[in-house]
Amino acid sequence: MAHCIATGELLDLSEQQLVSCDKASYGCNGGFPPSAIDYMAKTGVCSEADYPYTSGKSGNTGTCNSSCNKKQLSLGKTKQTSGESSLMTVLNTQPATVVVEAGNSVWRNYKSGIVSQCPGSQSDHAVIAVGYGSK
Repeated sequence: MAHCIATGELLDLSEQQLVSCDKASYGCNGGFPPSAIDYMAKTGVCSEADYPYTSGKSGNTGTCNSSCNKKQLSLGKTKQTSGESSLMTVLNTQPATVVVEAGNSVWRNYKSGIVSQCPGSQSDHAVIAVGYGSK
C-alpha cells in the first residue's frame, strides 16, 4: 500500500517470495514484519503471477526462486508505534502493518470488511491496516 500511495501503482505482490526467500524470517514457522519490509526494500518483490503462493496448501516453506522479475518498491520509512491513538495517527496518512492473534474465531472466520473485535494477545500474524473506525 505504501508503494501505491507513493506512486499510484497498485501491485499484486508475491507472498511466497517472502516466505521462501527472506532468510531473516522463518518461512512457514513465522517471521517479523520489519524483516519482511527490509527484505522487500533491499531486493524488490516479484508479482503474484510470476511467483504464486503455494505454502498455504502444502505447509512447506519452499525453495527460493530468485529468477523472477523483481519490482523495486517505494516503501518510505518504518516506525514502530503502539497504542490505539498512535495507530489512528499513522492511519491518517498511510497504511500500517499490525500484528494480531489469528488463532481465534474472529480471524478464522474473516472474509472481508472491518474487524471490530481484537481478542487475544499472542501476536502470530501480520496484517495491513488501512483505516480505523467504521465504514
